[in-house]
Amino acid sequence: MADHVRQLSRTLLFSALEGAAPSVEHWALDLLTPHLNEHNVAAGTVLFREGDLPKHTYFTQRGSVSLTSASGAAPVEVHGTWILGGVESAVDMPRFRTATVLTPTRILTVPASVWHELFEDSFEISRSVFFRTLHALGALYSRLSDHALEFPASGFGCEVPDQELDAVERLLVFASTGRFALAGTQTLTDLAQNADEVVFAAGAELFRSAAPRGHVVLSGELVARRNGFQGEVRVGPGAFVLPLGVTGPGSDWTVRAEVPSRTLAISLESLLDEMEEHPDLVRSMLRSMWEEREWLLRQIPAPSGIVSVSAALTPSLSSWFG
Repeated sequence: MADHVRQLSRTLLFSALEGAAPSVEHWALDLLTPHLNEHNVAAGTVLFREGDLPKHTYFTQRGSVSLTSASGAAPVEVHGTWILGGVESAVDMPRFRTATVLTPTRILTVPASVWHELFEDSFEISRSVFFRTLHALGALYSRLSDHALEFPASGFGCEVPDQELDAVERLLVFASTGRFALAGTQTLTDLAQNADEVVFAAGAELFRSAAPRGHVVLSGELVARRNGFQGEVRVGPGAFVLPLGVTGPGSDWTVRAEVPSRTLAISLESLLDEMEEHPDLVRSMLRSMWEEREWLLRQIPAPSGIVSVSAALTPSLSSWFG
């Protein structure tokens, strides 16, 4: 491979794996470099179509790419240096959008199977992408701070008893929650063992602790509001809620129980431990977060009907399109 391509791949990977240990970066580079191919791509070229199964992950060095969806979500235009299709390749899910090159650009491609191997073999990489995606969701919610949103939770496929849940009932609750839909029985069993029930009085605030926890809403309703803005996000039974962006104390978001509410809570530390142990949980979390991203993009009234992003591989934005 030409030296300039290897140097470019090093730059792209350094940005993509920001925060990872140097040993991980070098290992990832050694794995990817033999499989990277460089292409000069003309305007109008379709890189992939909505609904396609991933064949490649794409690294754009310059130029612009449009990402469109038949769902009604605003088109997105990305400019400059981006990774396109990375999460879809990593978790083996169909493309959410069609990617069309708008201006002549140079692109590096790597087979989706090789990119998938990165995630399977290194939890540090999966962890980095999980947090970048979570922060990206937080950025999208912040763009909607003046809007009234109701998170599309689907409830549960089973009746949730009023009394404290036993181990089997906790497992069934996790199995019926969208965030964990792709997790296997052993994963669900481990999550159930590490969770505990919490009851919140009306007006009680969540996420006040320095040790963040995720909450499956069993009953009641939670409302998230960004301080100084008029909008809100309402969350009902069946949803899994983490602090927006995992910002912890000092966040400008407040989440409270609107009415007396009950949740099944698991610490972020325990959740990450289970993700490290169970790759199916990584796939399930990232896929559902990607679905949430698309739902949020459908809510954004972008100027001229287009969301245009030109920041290059920033932690808060790169995972939008990943």
